[in-house]
Amino acid sequence: MDMKTKEPAALETRTGSEMSCLAATDSSDSSPPASTPQARWRQRNPIAYWCHSATRSALRRGIIQRQDCEFCGDHRTDAHHESHLEPLRIRWACRLHHKQLERELKLSQQSEAS
Repeated sequence: MDMKTKEPAALETRTGSEMSCLAATDSSDSSPPASTPQARWRQRNPIAYWCHSATRSALRRGIIQRQDCEFCGDHRTDAHHESHLEPLRIRWACRLHHKQLERELKLSQQSEAS
């Protein structure tokens, strides 16, 4: 420490760019967290996010009950929505069959657009 200025000598010799690098690594910075893939999806798909939230709420409240996969009978299922505007109109499918339903839905939407 420099006795005249009461500051550590190392801080006196730092350049501006070095100080900004130190500030960027400061953990007490209150900047917003980095955007996650889920957060970006939520921003791009507000209606789908609303639909998924409504489905989770209905499950939690007991309005709807999770069912077995309608294709193979697996009890670990996802809710599949043909239209995100109808959150309680659900087809229950295991992850494998849910992905298959999503592919078919995407292909049908692409063929309608052509």
